[in-house]
Amino acid sequence: MEQVQKSDLPLRCKPEGPANLPEPEVSINLDDPVIQFENIPALIQEIRSSRKDILYVTGINSFDFERLVAIEEQPEFPKIHFSRFFYKKRLLIITIPTPGHEALHANLWSKFVIQRAQMGLDDHWRDQAAGRFRVPHGHQGGNGGDAGEGDSSGCPRIIPKRDWPTLVFEAGYCQSLDSLRAKMRWWFRCSNHQVKIVVLIKYNSAQSRITLEKWQEELTLPTQQGPITRSRALAIPVPIPQRNQEILINKNTSTSPATFDVIRAPLVLDFRQVFLRDPIAGETDFTFNEGTLQRYAEVVWDDLE
Repeated sequence: MEQVQKSDLPLRCKPEGPANLPEPEVSINLDDPVIQFENIPALIQEIRSSRKDILYVTGINSFDFERLVAIEEQPEFPKIHFSRFFYKKRLLIITIPTPGHEALHANLWSKFVIQRAQMGLDDHWRDQAAGRFRVPHGHQGGNGGDAGEGDSSGCPRIIPKRDWPTLVFEAGYCQSLDSLRAKMRWWFRCSNHQVKIVVLIKYNSAQSRITLEKWQEELTLPTQQGPITRSRALAIPVPIPQRNQEILINKNTSTSPATFDVIRAPLVLDFRQVFLRDPIAGETDFTFNEGTLQRYAEVVWDDLE
């Protein structure tokens, strides 16, 4: 299958800049694998030969995407996630669940599951795992026809039943942090802001580091240049993704056995944002303290090595 030059892609790569600035919805690094779609057998061969946890496929229309969806449960089809399908861009982003990729998000999600069970909330929660979410045509954000899957996700069991998760974890083993942030923006925008928290988990082998970023939307007045006018004075705040936590977990190999240094713990997931209601007696925010994150890192590195 033909390899595609990054300069030929019909999309804009993310420039370097502050994490809270508006960004494009797709970010591809120079070393990310990008191929041109030809047919399904050739795509399957590319997936099986890939050594990374991400693959960008250009030139794929909605008909071909639906053909892939129709056969994904067949035994000979490789186990993958259709991370994003961009209808207008004819672009499919495939996540390949390598052991490293799965270790990053599954082990942290399990910590959330334990806390949820301790609060007696299992019957009040719906795990959506890597469920596929589709954006209807006519979506006000212009993403009609798109589809996406998270690594781990879920929402409370409430009436009426929700289509989108409130909480999403996205992991990157080979994927760049830029790519994960682009996914985060997609979740907020395409869910019409039904997604409330996105946690990004990025592994950096060169630095022996795991980076955790927690993103939520905050109402922000649009930034405009020039004098204050009546229209500017009456401007309506819009939800903008904001990174309100960044936690670093560094592996310290100068000790035997290795230890893990956690910077800026704990990770806190607001109960109200996750369950869409106030907590009652025995319920509280989901907190991943330093010890919890150290044990998480120990398990992840054991799976990676």
